[in-house]
Amino acid sequence: MSRRWTFVLLGAAACSGDAPFAPSTPPLPSQDAEATEATVASYSEVHGWSIILGDAAGRVWIAQTDAGAPTVTSSGRTWTATLWARLDSAPVARDLTLRMGVFVHSDQAGSVGRVVALLRWVLADRGVVLASGDQGGALRQDPRHGVLRAHGRASGLSVGRLRFEAISDTPMPTAPVDDGPPAPRVVVRTPAVVSLRIDDCMAADAAAFHMMHALGLVAEMAIPSRRLDRPGHCTQGLLQAMVADGNTVESHSRWHVSAPPSFGDFYLETVGAALDLRGRGFDPHVFIQPGTWRHGPTLFDGAAKLRSPYFELLRRVYVATEAYAWPAAMRLPVTGRQGPDHWPLKVFTPVALATKLRQAAADSTWITFMWHMWDMPLPELEARLRVIAALRDSGLVTVLPYYPALRAVRH
Repeated sequence: MSRRWTFVLLGAAACSGDAPFAPSTPPLPSQDAEATEATVASYSEVHGWSIILGDAAGRVWIAQTDAGAPTVTSSGRTWTATLWARLDSAPVARDLTLRMGVFVHSDQAGSVGRVVALLRWVLADRGVVLASGDQGGALRQDPRHGVLRAHGRASGLSVGRLRFEAISDTPMPTAPVDDGPPAPRVVVRTPAVVSLRIDDCMAADAAAFHMMHALGLVAEMAIPSRRLDRPGHCTQGLLQAMVADGNTVESHSRWHVSAPPSFGDFYLETVGAALDLRGRGFDPHVFIQPGTWRHGPTLFDGAAKLRSPYFELLRRVYVATEAYAWPAAMRLPVTGRQGPDHWPLKVFTPVALATKLRQAAADSTWITFMWHMWDMPLPELEARLRVIAALRDSGLVTVLPYYPALRAVRH
């Protein structure tokens, strides 16, 4: 079989054999020519990379390019980079160098036009290699997330098997997100606090918003960021009106699909959602795990999963995560950065809801209720919301969205 390697850099070609990390020919995945050509063209437009490294023991490292343009040479592009071994903490190394290159392989003996672009990289500290993906990984466009991705085998950092996933232009915060100075905080003067949450944000939730506005109630909106402005879903304008009325906008992943199959997919759904919402002018502090994440490490239903690299990443990107592992009621002020798990509003009749709220007042606790647009007809939703508004007016409960309640203090 005849093979030809071409190094591609900003549209210029050079012999890959001269590159410092041009390897022996690895096994090649298939990719059609059109997709590869688009990938090569897009590579020169990338502003930064996040490289996720994972071993068989479940440990995760992330190397990320620093802000600023790379140095471009005949051997590739070189960024300064930072490395994290614990994702909710400070980096373990700064001022590293990350050298990257893309190589296009043309299979002359195979199908006409069959080519594949491989991304290869080397992470070094003052010339000492820390980790590398020298066998490369097929570089592909991910149309769902609008990024370039590559994955494959890596070496370094761990004595065991190591794999990498490279993701373009989706940087995690360089420091864990802080919820700012302690003031101003909401002062609670009622026995109970109630938080309301609307999940998924459908176009029909505009009717619920008008109902809450009339009753003087506010809620947290759990937003799948890439569904905004799509047919049947919330619009930017509706969310802006709700925020102006005292509601909050929080992250509910990008697409709200099934559980992410890899850490890279989880990264894109969580880090990407925060970037999306901030790009639209919102300020998410909370991540609400989708109910479709029903298995695996992203179903945060136990203490062990709250110690995993997955949850470390959430602690870096968000102030708090609404997870199934938390108790269903908490006392204020809370300690730490987590509030209670939710109750489905639909399971309570208006009478049962009043009883639940009176019990929360007797216990001086914070509880939260959520619903979807399709959970109940509007008259049934209104009946439940009127119960909450009436008990608020009686002085038994204060109604706050989740994040303000998380920061609340008692009188």
